[in-house]
Amino acid sequence: MKDNIAVLILAAGASSRMKVQKQLLPWGDTTLLGNTIATIEEAGYRSIYVVVGSDAKNVAQEAIKNNTQIVLNPNWEQGISSSIAAGISEIKGLHYEGVLIVLADQPFLLSTDLFRLKKTFLEVGDKIIASKFIKMNKPSVPAIFRKTMFDQLLALKGDKGATQLFSKHKKSVVEISIQSEFLDIDTIEEYQKSLKIFSKNKYQKK
Repeated sequence: MKDNIAVLILAAGASSRMKVQKQLLPWGDTTLLGNTIATIEEAGYRSIYVVVGSDAKNVAQEAIKNNTQIVLNPNWEQGISSSIAAGISEIKGLHYEGVLIVLADQPFLLSTDLFRLKKTFLEVGDKIIASKFIKMNKPSVPAIFRKTMFDQLLALKGDKGATQLFSKHKKSVVEISIQSEFLDIDTIEEYQKSLKIFSKNKYQKK
């Protein structure tokens, strides 16, 4: 199987619990979104699409600094599934073998984590390759879905996103252990705690 995987970074939400556009919050010498893009690039992915919605202009400006392609989700208020659908609609006819779905606010992901997802997908391409975080008892994104599941991704509804397919296809999910404590960042308190961990160099990119 060719290494031909598109990446969808979901960055369309309004971050209502934080009351600021969290994708654009500072992280080192970049932003949460910029850090995510850099990690994906370090892992060897080349076709990166950023799905924008709330504050689309500013989020898109940050994304295109990093040589990504922009997908506008005009229905972003309908939940994360609408962003997945917008992204899949963009790539469906472009002959990708699969799609990696990533959140914009997962700053402790390592490029090695994303590389392991890709390596496993290329070895067992008929499976869903999902992340298993150390404090979670169920699979999560980042996850790679094969192209035969694009229609199911398009049909998702609501704010649970791609996790709905993990339950539906339990026997087809391969879990890759991720050592990060944080699935994502949803509150100012989580962001501040994450910055303290980052500043102490607890996590080192590889």
